[in-house]
Amino acid sequence: MNRFEQAKNKVLEGLGELKQQHLEKSHEKRQKKEVSLFVREAVFGDCLREAVYDVESRMPTLPPVLAVPPPLPTDSQEKERCVVCVISDVHIGEETLADGLGKKYGRQQESRRIAHLTEQICSFKQQYKNRTCYLLFAGDLISGKLHDPTEGRLLSEQMTDAMYLFSSLVRRVAAAYRKVVVYSVAGNHDRNKHRHEERATYEKHDSFERVIMDGIRHLCGSMGGNVEWHLDDTPVAFPVICGHTFAVTHGDTHLKGGVVGKSVNMEKIQTFVCSLNSDRAMQGLPPIEGLIVGHYHVPTMSISPQGVTVVVNGAMVPPNAFAKSIGIHGAKGAGQWIFETTESYPIGDTRLVRFDERVDENEELDQIIPPLVRR
Repeated sequence: MNRFEQAKNKVLEGLGELKQQHLEKSHEKRQKKEVSLFVREAVFGDCLREAVYDVESRMPTLPPVLAVPPPLPTDSQEKERCVVCVISDVHIGEETLADGLGKKYGRQQESRRIAHLTEQICSFKQQYKNRTCYLLFAGDLISGKLHDPTEGRLLSEQMTDAMYLFSSLVRRVAAAYRKVVVYSVAGNHDRNKHRHEERATYEKHDSFERVIMDGIRHLCGSMGGNVEWHLDDTPVAFPVICGHTFAVTHGDTHLKGGVVGKSVNMEKIQTFVCSLNSDRAMQGLPPIEGLIVGHYHVPTMSISPQGVTVVVNGAMVPPNAFAKSIGIHGAKGAGQWIFETTESYPIGDTRLVRFDERVDENEELDQIIPPLVRR
């Protein structure tokens, strides 16, 4: 063996050792990461249980979820009718001080606004008895810490407040309807920045939204009753209501359809709808007939050239400091959509529930959802 071959073999042996060391280090890192994830999930699970039990211990008495749905009407000619409420951009935990650009907004105001929405859901078209209510949570349940780590209330308070307020809403609605079906997707303000530092493009459901919804499900009783839960691991939910397929997404990742608080881009939304329906057709799935999004804070409803009804939900909060900094002012545009779905129409009669200072100052709403008393 000449010198060249000897040198070549030494180099190859050295590369083999380096490769083996690299594999061992990669394996060690992977094990450490798995242990870290396990510890984090265990700690997070303990925190969730403590938060739920804490809220549960301080909840006022509310109507229980019905153990047995009321009987169907005897009139067999009555068509199936469902009530759908879109709930998004609630931003629980937002704290806005009174200044020259707006009034004070905090825990009391958000509680009354959710109580007002609850009242509107329960009173919508009461003349029809055989009704199922769909609650479509379309993201941004809490304010989170998206723009500033000091904004809003403590994150733990935001989450427990959300569990209390939305579990109260679900329980009230469950007492008024024969059946309640809940769907939920995450929004950008629900993002856990330790999990998704930037936009959540992978496993978006791993968010505070899922923690909150699991807590709500526990508080409402996950076993039995007339409440059905769909908390899927997907950024887009596809509820089928009275035979019509809808797509529900927040609108910050898979769909970029506008500018928050300023505009809704129908051209981009139409492109998204066409692409989505094309993909569903290749899978042998029916096309969507309705698209429901939040995020843009501009409540609108329109029909695309393809015949798909597009519902853009409004916000429930007035503009905060960040919104004002980018030129969004005025507190009169807040609103949440309620509509009726029948066998003949994916979206029939509609109601935009509005929120302003009249709702914020209405003390009678405290009878629907009593304020949460903190120790």
